[in-house]
Amino acid sequence: MRKPKPATSAAQAAARRLFEAHQRHEPFGPLPAELAPHTAEDAYAIQDCFVALRAEKLGAIAGYKIALSSKEMQNFVGVHEPQAGVMLESTLHRTPAKLRAMDYVHLIIEFEIAVQMAADLPVADAPYSRASLSRMSAAVSATGIEPRVPQKRTRMARSALVEGLRRLRRDRSERLARRAEHRQH
Repeated sequence: MRKPKPATSAAQAAARRLFEAHQRHEPFGPLPAELAPHTAEDAYAIQDCFVALRAEKLGAIAGYKIALSSKEMQNFVGVHEPQAGVMLESTLHRTPAKLRAMDYVHLIIEFEIAVQMAADLPVADAPYSRASLSRMSAAVSATGIEPRVPQKRTRMARSALVEGLRRLRRDRSERLARRAEHRQH
């Protein structure tokens, strides 16, 4: 994970604006030009400030995640690399979980693959290599952490995932068609 940079006042102001909108359950909207990030580093600085504000109520960082790891999803969203994020303690829900839709602006369910490690990775001066992560992965398997999902639930999750991807593809195709039609006029 990258090391956070000291926050600028612009990053803090942008994070505060996003945080307050989030508290009011407003749908996501773009930041005004004077607060909008111009680089990935700017965006991560805003994210760091936003997470700090949310952590006051939702607890400490309990995990990390990577989003948009495939080129297809990056192209779909308009970014050029995977995006890193954090998960706060009280936002993690183990199965079975009950959530109230009214607590969210737009509740979606994402199927995630999670690994709970028995111990932290050792501090390293350089990024981890594929080989070192492979060794770590073998160590995780040796601790007995492995998913145990009944076959029926696996099929249901797979069906839901396939349907979700179909909808994404259909929605994207419709948006592209509307853009093409708009450009012709």
